Amino acid sequence: MSAFGTKGTCRSHSVMSAFGGKADIGLKRFDVRLCSHSSLMCATLPRKEAWDMTFARLQKKCKSGSDDRDSRWMQKQRAKYRKGTLEEDKIKKFESLGISWEPDEQFWNSMYEKLASCVDENGKTHISYDHSDKQLFNWATNQRALKRRGLLSFDRITKLNAIGFVWNPVHPAFVRRDHSE
Repeated sequence: MSAFGTKGTCRSHSVMSAFGGKADIGLKRFDVRLCSHSSLMCATLPRKEAWDMTFARLQKKCKSGSDDRDSRWMQKQRAKYRKGTLEEDKIKKFESLGISWEPDEQFWNSMYEKLASCVDENGKTHISYDHSDKQLFNWATNQRALKRRGLLSFDRITKLNAIGFVWNPVHPAFVRRDHSE
């Protein structure tokens, strides 16, 4: 975590104005401060400009194929969206980038579709440990664990049941065989 808090102030040291303690240096857009322990100047923008700059960085990363959609800043924006406090123009900007407001739901649905297509391909409803898609194996294992703990929603259980999901797989190595035959 940075030593700088909001408005460019240093949390651990006293702060003075950048130019010899003068309170007003004529900068209307920036809050410029100098930490007394270093020559590092911190300039912070008003909220709107800071938001626009952060969004522009996100936009650039999305266009370049890099994925920063789950950054801490983006999580805060999603929280504001869920509370209904994110402005409409900002919502439209995010949606123009294809940002999902419920990335966990989107991920769950994409994994469900993967599982359903595996069932269609080979008729199996159990994704084994040696399956080529380790992410799918881990996801299926997590769904079982969530259900056991009572944390998997009824809707998700119903969806998985509809494709014949195996809730209690038994590994062949652990099956007790009757050797009396």
